[in-house]
Amino acid sequence: LCLDVWFGAPAEFVTARLPAHLGAPEPDGEGGCRLRSSCTDSLEWVALRLALVDCEFSVREPPQLVEYLESLGARLTRAARSRPAAEPKQEGEPEQEGDPAQEADPAQEVGPEQG
Repeated sequence: LCLDVWFGAPAEFVTARLPAHLGAPEPDGEGGCRLRSSCTDSLEWVALRLALVDCEFSVREPPQLVEYLESLGARLTRAARSRPAAEPKQEGEPEQEGDPAQEADPAQEVGPEQG
């Protein structure tokens, strides 16, 4: 893979978070940096490594990596959303806020005068 990636963080920050064999990014003069290198790693592995740098980034090359990141991003977004209503709750799992089953029945409440 021939990589061309811009990061929205200083080169020192990015370098500390990438494996050395991916190369060293060069400062872009505006607070970010750019990594241009080649590697033999899989698209999946490179995508995860870039995401784990923990800053904004933009892949310029290769187009296959851009496509993979789009697909991965969509999958991660779906995974982060609430589960469908049809999915059963696990035993011992707390009810969601506003769940009618969790609201107290006034007839069942014991006040200080009843207590």
